[in-house]
Amino acid sequence: MNEQIAPHNQRPISTIIFDWGGVFCTPAEPFSHPCFLNDLKLTPEEIEAKVKDIHEKYYRGAVSAEEFWRHVADFFKLNGITAREFTSAYLSSYQLYPEILLLAKTLKPAYTTSLLSNLTKEMMEHIVETYQLTDVFHDLIFSNNIGLLKPETAMFEMALKHNKAVPAETVFIDDSKKNVAAAQELGMHGILFVSPEQCKDELRKLGIIF
Repeated sequence: MNEQIAPHNQRPISTIIFDWGGVFCTPAEPFSHPCFLNDLKLTPEEIEAKVKDIHEKYYRGAVSAEEFWRHVADFFKLNGITAREFTSAYLSSYQLYPEILLLAKTLKPAYTTSLLSNLTKEMMEHIVETYQLTDVFHDLIFSNNIGLLKPETAMFEMALKHNKAVPAETVFIDDSKKNVAAAQELGMHGILFVSPEQCKDELRKLGIIF
């Protein structure tokens, strides 16, 4: 049982849903291979805009890493760089926030905890294995497995259904304003992640004990 004291007129929180990138770590960057900046002189945002359609398909799981990187290499005329090399740079492009991983582990015995993230298959497999996420969360939902992307309503509805969660008793944590707003529209409490300490403070304000 949760020994929390909910703020006045608020139902006690029972479910906490986390985003991954930007919450548990700095945002990973798919276009982090040195060739993009050194050879093309383009920022990651500029690169993503030029391959927007297939980039979205990659995150929805509609195309493989091999297909995605072949398209990118052909589009930008990047010869001699393999999908494995692009992926390796991507998987090493973030820094973990250990205190948030510890927070999630601490919350699990008292709350239903879930991960809801827009991630590619490669990054999903990497983080699940590296951080043993099946032991950290009760539920894992990734965009590449379901063909949906936040802030699409259906992705949030799936998370609520999977966790048998009531929106008014659920907190959603993300570093994207659009994603937090989408969760709030469904009746969830939203926390826009800025820093580990700020996130913890916001959770305490909701009566969450850890």
